Amino acid sequence: GRPVKCTPTQTEATCRFCQAKVATQFIQEYKEVILAVKQMIDADTIPLDGPQECLELMTGVVYPYSTVYVKCLELAVDDYIFQNNLKLAVDACHSLLKTCRRFAWHSSACVKLIVRTARIHEELGDWDTAAELMKQAQVEAYLESSLLEDVMRKTKEFNYRRQNS
Repeated sequence: GRPVKCTPTQTEATCRFCQAKVATQFIQEYKEVILAVKQMIDADTIPLDGPQECLELMTGVVYPYSTVYVKCLELAVDDYIFQNNLKLAVDACHSLLKTCRRFAWHSSACVKLIVRTARIHEELGDWDTAAELMKQAQVEAYLESSLLEDVMRKTKEFNYRRQNS
């Protein structure tokens, strides 16, 4: 088994998936990976491709719902957009949406992420997916009037751009 979560002082762990005792070397690897990723996140300047490299480093070692993993995924979205790699940015957004929908359903953060993901799909020319995401954002924002107003305004802008594309 592999650790999916352990504290910095923990020396023993049990895999949450298979219930097997985790080898000490894997616990140490987990701690080293988390430390390295936190250092990248806390750096004054995030290196180009740093978030992506950290995601690769964490794959198979860190549970994908870990706050460190999620923060790194957020940084990766920004980095992909900065590099104009919108396909990878939208993939990372969808990974974030899975986590967001699991832990922050109907939150403004989730709604904003849905709208951002729709905007990237729009830039990629995937109008149908963007339109579906804008509908989802409206449903998510339904309970918060100011957020719903913002989503409706963005939907109107989206529909205008779609008609004129």
